[in-house]
Amino acid sequence: REPHDPNRKFIGTITKWDDDAGFGFISSWDAYKVYGKDVFVHKAQIGLIGGSSAMFAKRKRSEIRNGDTVSYTVDLAENPGKPRAYHVEKLAACPDGQHTQEAERLVKRGRNYENQGR
Repeated sequence: REPHDPNRKFIGTITKWDDDAGFGFISSWDAYKVYGKDVFVHKAQIGLIGGSSAMFAKRKRSEIRNGDTVSYTVDLAENPGKPRAYHVEKLAACPDGQHTQEAERLVKRGRNYENQGR
């Protein structure tokens, strides 16, 4: 297995999302090579930008759905051995699949896909 790096950004796909419960999992081959399993995601970690608080995020419904592509980091500190997604950002969909390839390329280069071209 590859070593855990809390600053590494991954690109993955939302799976097993339960909107009522506010959690699901992110599937990514790159993350699987490090953690050996899908990564848990809670709605409180999705799209917290600017002045948004985690308490606000816990109360609102998420815009995330199964099949959505997201970028994220992983932390093991809260529950060792159980990877949890943080800094989760939904990536805009692209019908031809180029979005995912381009996002993966940018993340590997250490750039945030959403800030491209700014």
